[in-house]
Amino acid sequence: MITIALIDDHLIVRSGFAQLLGLEPDLQVVAEFGSGQEALAGLPGRGVQVCICDISMPDIAVKLAAGRQDPLTRRERQVAEKLAQGMAVKEIAAELGLSPKTVHVHRANLLEKLGVSNDVELARRMFDGW
Repeated sequence: MITIALIDDHLIVRSGFAQLLGLEPDLQVVAEFGSGQEALAGLPGRGVQVCICDISMPDIAVKLAAGRQDPLTRRERQVAEKLAQGMAVKEIAAELGLSPKTVHVHRANLLEKLGVSNDVELARRMFDGW
């Protein structure tokens, strides 16, 4: 038996998925959540093997999709810390032994992964614990 959790902010979507999945004898929906926060609080201990979730929900995109693990690589975290300290791209590149272009690529990945649009928002996310 495969146990499933459904995470979507639309009740009708969750209900529809639950009904369809319930038609399969080897699938069992064991939990439904209307938000990412509910899921993060309610998933532990449920024995869920599969989560079907709407990753476009505002509070779920990064944390839940990443399994609540750090979504950043070690190098991205290093670059983020330097940017948050106010260092320039050239300074970061020299300190970490990278080309400025590589630092720009890491910065672009950081902004996308964390859903921010500039270094100030990046620093805020960093100090808020991502």
